[in-house]
Amino acid sequence: NREVDQMIAVEALIHAAGKAKRASFITANGVTLLKDIYKKNENDSVRIRALVGLCKLGSAGGTDFSMKQFAEGSTLKLAKQCRKWLCNEEIKASTRRWAVEGLAYLTFDADVKEEFVEDKTAMQAMFQLAKIGR
Repeated sequence: NREVDQMIAVEALIHAAGKAKRASFITANGVTLLKDIYKKNENDSVRIRALVGLCKLGSAGGTDFSMKQFAEGSTLKLAKQCRKWLCNEEIKASTRRWAVEGLAYLTFDADVKEEFVEDKTAMQAMFQLAKIGR
């Protein structure tokens, strides 16, 4: 099944990005792939996982700006996409939870965190997801 293969590939990239040694290789080679999957794939389950992978890579380095992987402002753009997914009630809750995970990575950035907490709609959507559980 092509969808399952794509989800496994994206999740492998996300997992590999968790280790600093592998993250530089994934950043150099995986970002383009993840962007492509996010933009072109028609399956929401695959697209949201690609977005989470981009968020994880975008947060690499945490508060150490010398280790930042993406251009200034990129994390804000990623967070905006996550908030859009999070607030779209037409999307399954299980898929919207992935948007929360993406935001969890990105909120290491103070600007992202500030925008998120000021977005009442996104905050309410996150709390609603928490209330309905799994």
